[in-house]
Amino acid sequence: MVDDVFDDRELWVEGEPRGMVAKSGGAPSVDVADPWLVARAGFLRGLKKPTAHQSALLALLDAPARTPTQEKALALLVRNERAAERVQKLAARLRKDQSEAGEWLESTRKEARKARNRRLILQGLLFDWIGLDTLDRTEMAGLLAEAAETVTPEHRARWRLKGQRLIDQKERALAQPPAGKQ
Repeated sequence: MVDDVFDDRELWVEGEPRGMVAKSGGAPSVDVADPWLVARAGFLRGLKKPTAHQSALLALLDAPARTPTQEKALALLVRNERAAERVQKLAARLRKDQSEAGEWLESTRKEARKARNRRLILQGLLFDWIGLDTLDRTEMAGLLAEAAETVTPEHRARWRLKGQRLIDQKERALAQPPAGKQ
């Protein structure tokens, strides 16, 4: 969930960023024993080409003693690395969500295409059953246009009954095995 990626509460403990402890002088000091920092430093050491910031972070972590300026720089680099990790998590989640959305869209398109193909095949089958398959495109278009112009509710009711009888008759004929092959 987005909340677990953006949840900053885990980064702060008693007013200080997690892994940092306020010194008496007020400048934050990094807790080098922080489990996240130890794990992240191990990850960074395993990188073939760490960024300049990551290299500086590792160098400051490995330094036996740090000046207050170095402490501030280390604190900033730790915050930067935490933010970079959160960005990586968000980018991974975004890629996953985009992939899922693309898959859903493709499946929706496939279903719509299948439904359209099925409808067209059934309509073509009706033209074959009735015997209109011998007409060319222009004759068929004229016939349908004329029917559409003159249609009334009575015509539709009559066509529905006649059409249902024709379909029932054709489906019964298709369900029965051909004569002589029983």
